[in-house]
Amino acid sequence: MSKEVIWSGSGEQPSGALCVRNIKSREGYDYWDKLCAIPRYGFIHSPDNSRVLKAEGVGNWIDQHAAQEVVDEAQSEVNQLRAENKALLAERDALKRDSERYQLLASTMVADCLGKDKTPQQAALFTTLNTITYVGTEAEFDAVFDAALQGEQL
Repeated sequence: MSKEVIWSGSGEQPSGALCVRNIKSREGYDYWDKLCAIPRYGFIHSPDNSRVLKAEGVGNWIDQHAAQEVVDEAQSEVNQLRAENKALLAERDALKRDSERYQLLASTMVADCLGKDKTPQQAALFTTLNTITYVGTEAEFDAVFDAALQGEQL
């Protein structure tokens, strides 16, 4: 169950909330407001009770087609945000992987410069890098680092 924090709009937004909405500006209530704006209707009996009449402006019924348009619009936005989130997560994972590679390379170089013993991962990377005179493509470079991260020698 998600935690909802209602923000009054004064001061800074609360941190750590999964959902922050501004009551005064109605920010975050876009689709709710659109659903509430759909005209409502209800049903009443005719004065002689012989038929049922549709009464505009009263009741809790709304037009299904109008509601579906609002839901479809919201779902499109959700799908777009999910795609953006997936791309950002992939970018974050790639940056994290690169960071691990650079940390390993830096620690290997420092250990070599200081004459310290290398970890098995550092030794594998050092041996691999010393035997390669040219890495042609980024994919080959990635393969070297991936192998070193796994403690293998190429």
